Amino acid sequence: LGPGTARAEPMEELSTPRFQFSGGVSVAGLQVEGTYRFRPKWAIRGFIGGGITVFGNGGVAGIDYEWRVRLGGSGLLVDYYPFEEGLRLSGGIFVPNTGINGTASGTLEIGDAVYSNARVEADVRPVNEALPLFSLGYVYPMSKNLRLTGDLGVIYTQGFVAGLRALADNPISPEDILQEQEQFRGRAWDALPFLSVSLGYVF
Repeated sequence: LGPGTARAEPMEELSTPRFQFSGGVSVAGLQVEGTYRFRPKWAIRGFIGGGITVFGNGGVAGIDYEWRVRLGGSGLLVDYYPFEEGLRLSGGIFVPNTGINGTASGTLEIGDAVYSNARVEADVRPVNEALPLFSLGYVYPMSKNLRLTGDLGVIYTQGFVAGLRALADNPISPEDILQEQEQFRGRAWDALPFLSVSLGYVF
């Protein structure tokens, strides 16, 4: 090179595999995901899940419901590997496709009144369609191409809203239904845990 000629610096090489495809289970259900490692410490990851239904009991706004939850959703995350391998920090969005249905029956306090022989059905959904997700994960190399991955984090739901339908022996006031819906929204969960375990193939 002659005097005054600039020398181009070599681009940073990526020694780790660029792609990983994984299957596993998470709060989104049975999950598949794909990861693209575009820098040694940075990757972008997308996932989609569904296919699992869980049942449980829990009270909201003074009514004990029997819950049926059909898991589902998709997400897009950016992963940061501070040591290039192992530990990773992730952040992005989660788009739920979860069906949450609850039923309760008996003598129930709905709004400000108590109703005998009542039945309440609740269809529940998050307030927003795209929810912030943050997690801490670890990628364990089982062999040259296999990776076992686990993530633990939180999904900020920003609250839930419920569509309520109610019947009882004595007529139910529409004002009580509206008040119960507002109480549900005010006492529902603002955050939910995010859990994920998967087995992946890298190349």
